[in-house]
Amino acid sequence: MQYCYLCRSILDVFEIDSGLKVNFHINKLGGVGISCENLLRYASILNCKTMSTPFEYLGLVVGGNPRSEDFGRGSLER
Repeated sequence: MQYCYLCRSILDVFEIDSGLKVNFHINKLGGVGISCENLLRYASILNCKTMSTPFEYLGLVVGGNPRSEDFGRGSLER
């Protein structure tokens, strides 16, 4: 958890130093091999939403099963 606070501090210093603003409300945090409770805790620290796999990025499915029939079709049904 200390690394999450460190990451947030680095981003805060970046904002102050550069004059740019990080929009945490549109960012999403995903985790691999961590519990849902920890993922929610980290997202709360960073003030962002959580996401899960599979998800779509630039029209491609990330984190899906490449052996499934519909893997390469490029759209997720939610």
